[in-house]
Amino acid sequence: MCPPLLFSDPPAEPDREKPAAKEAVTILPVAEGAGEGVVRFDLSSLPKGTQVYRADLLVFRTRPITGGDDEATIDIEIYPLFSDFQAGGKPAAADKPLQLRSPWFDRFDATEAVRQWAAGKPNGGFFIKACPLIELPATCLDVAYQGEPKAVPQQVTGARAFHRAGQTFITWKEIENPVGTDEVRWGRLREILGSLDKTRRLRYCVYRSGKPITAESFHEAERIAVVAPLSGWNVNGRNVDKPIDDALGNQYALNHHQWNPFVGASVEGKYGVDCLMERLVIQDGGEPLPRGTGLYVHTPDAEGPAHYAVVSSVDGVENTADISESNSPAEPVTELKGEGVPVLQKVFPPKPYFNYKEKRLHYVRWVAPPYVNVPSQYYNWSVGIPEKPAEPAPVELSLHRDGRSYYRTQYRIEQDSIVLTPHDFPVKTWWYGYHESLGTLRSFRQGRIHNYTERRLLAFIDWAAKTRPAEWSPAAKERGCSLDRNRILATGCAGGAAGGGALHLGIRHPEVFNLVLSGYGLADYAGEIEALTRVKRAGAMPAEMESIWGKVAWGLQTDTGKKVWDELNLTKIVSGLPDDVHLPLVSVTGHGMLQPMRDFFVAMLDKGQPVMARYGVYGGGTLLPVSRTGTWSGMIRQDIRRDQLMPAFWGPGCPALWETPREPSGELVVSDGIKRWWGELNTGCRWKTDDVVDSPTRIEITLFWDGSRGVRNPHADVTLRRVQNFRIRPEWAYTYEIRNAAGEVVEQGKVTAGRRGLFTIKGVPIPREGSRLIVRP
Repeated sequence: MCPPLLFSDPPAEPDREKPAAKEAVTILPVAEGAGEGVVRFDLSSLPKGTQVYRADLLVFRTRPITGGDDEATIDIEIYPLFSDFQAGGKPAAADKPLQLRSPWFDRFDATEAVRQWAAGKPNGGFFIKACPLIELPATCLDVAYQGEPKAVPQQVTGARAFHRAGQTFITWKEIENPVGTDEVRWGRLREILGSLDKTRRLRYCVYRSGKPITAESFHEAERIAVVAPLSGWNVNGRNVDKPIDDALGNQYALNHHQWNPFVGASVEGKYGVDCLMERLVIQDGGEPLPRGTGLYVHTPDAEGPAHYAVVSSVDGVENTADISESNSPAEPVTELKGEGVPVLQKVFPPKPYFNYKEKRLHYVRWVAPPYVNVPSQYYNWSVGIPEKPAEPAPVELSLHRDGRSYYRTQYRIEQDSIVLTPHDFPVKTWWYGYHESLGTLRSFRQGRIHNYTERRLLAFIDWAAKTRPAEWSPAAKERGCSLDRNRILATGCAGGAAGGGALHLGIRHPEVFNLVLSGYGLADYAGEIEALTRVKRAGAMPAEMESIWGKVAWGLQTDTGKKVWDELNLTKIVSGLPDDVHLPLVSVTGHGMLQPMRDFFVAMLDKGQPVMARYGVYGGGTLLPVSRTGTWSGMIRQDIRRDQLMPAFWGPGCPALWETPREPSGELVVSDGIKRWWGELNTGCRWKTDDVVDSPTRIEITLFWDGSRGVRNPHADVTLRRVQNFRIRPEWAYTYEIRNAAGEVVEQGKVTAGRRGLFTIKGVPIPREGSRLIVRP
């Protein structure tokens, strides 16, 4: 098999200063309004009748297109021409356009067209009818055909493959080592990566087959990936937290005149460029890949034996001549279906100041669809293990603030919990997901928006709960310790997307989470964009969201068939929930709420769902923590579980949601003219969990007030949720009574569950000394 030939040069990166064309390609204009032009490649080097195995047309754009661009809605249309075409004419296009080649969707399958041209049909070229921002001179044709290989590049060596939990890890020794050192910081590595294609385009092509891959059988193998150099480096692991920790631990660092000397830190700027880079580990707790090692991780669709080969490619010419065991191992890999599991990278070293006294483990998980839109992507995680984890241990899914990362446990809610910290990077997805066309040549009209990030987060939690590796606790395997699925909270504090991400995760997945702690969370993204834009406070949020989900006006759909902005409207979700769906307790803080958040709280209260909130003139605080063991100042001391009776309150502060919004007031307050809702909702409402009675014939729960003393005679409507054992019949009338702290009955009456299957008792007194609510048949 002859190595694939690349007709024309791909564009240089990062600049595009290649010659506009070379002898092998001709660019012809078309009639005005007919399209972008015709690109014709000189295929005279292909003898007539040559057997063509594969042909790919590669097109490049002058810049990436995202969902925030109008061009994102335009499908690329490219047609092969089988008759002579003259410049300025109107092309006679074929019936069907070229199709994008899956699963990468980064090139077009031109195999049939090139086969027909090689067989003798007139080569009219490719008519590019539509392709926004196309860089016509950069267009390439990649052809693999039967022939004698010539002028091939140096071959890779040391190819290896092994299978692990549904994924095959393929490694090889690269033919160049541009880094040249084991210690490199991000600023320098970024420069090296940016200069890789300036003189020539080096890639590594990974092939797979059901039988041994030899020079004779090579044409039968499938090319599954084209990998850029330096794939063994954990580029996605770069962050600002690590260099900040290094600065804090350095006796020569001096920071002054600033309450937060790291306020200007960014991944691509201050501190971020000083991040010491690491190479990936592919065996739990093993050594990093040697410098100069390439890596690709494949998630196969089917089980059985598979053979792999890796060949080098320079400027599109692959070395398919030198095939040996050095780059094509003779032994097959026995593959199983699966999704892969996280790989332990290392134990983070202890660092000063902003870190808890805990063991921190670093994991990387490689994923493929349906967790991402294209194969072999990887994400970094950290797992914080306290000195004395509970058994079973509660779990905190802690979403980092914008600009921060997985590297540090940003805070703890419980002292004995396992803290899982993911990384929403390199694409900021607002902890939800993005359009499957993002980063490909598909338009945003082709395909749907998927909750990729949510799936990844939930999958990691599920893996952790099922396996809980021995590294997490010395007794994990001996005692069969596990994580407590009834105590999994999602939290994200003020500082970008984290608060909204936690809120959406909890509301959308009540079967997983028992508690949501959201700092400055947003429940209705489209509504907030409209409201904030109206008062000129939207900032970068609209552009960030539309870049991954498409413009609000387009109303693009998710894989569920809903418009994405409806899918991410928690007010609609809550309003449409069946009454027997029990949401986690939600606490939210903010700096005054606009209409969309007000409507969300109203929906929660109308549905009898548990919610607390604090919105202050100077902000409601980074977080409103709810914890049973935490040490936060002003925290709400409460044990929340999914398998335990929980009251939902409509109490002090709630009536203010039906009042007219107002401007902030008070000493030292400068009004900005924006009217909002302020105050606290249910933040003083408490209940005891150590004396709850939930039997088939009786419910008892003690309610009390632990909020502001300015609230006189606090009362609340109480809806009993997560009833575990009490027998509820919609048609039955039940007796309830309320007893004071002395045990005296102060109120009694009848209550029915109705079709909702829920008890709501109106006007229950909740004094500081407590009252006992009792329900029985």
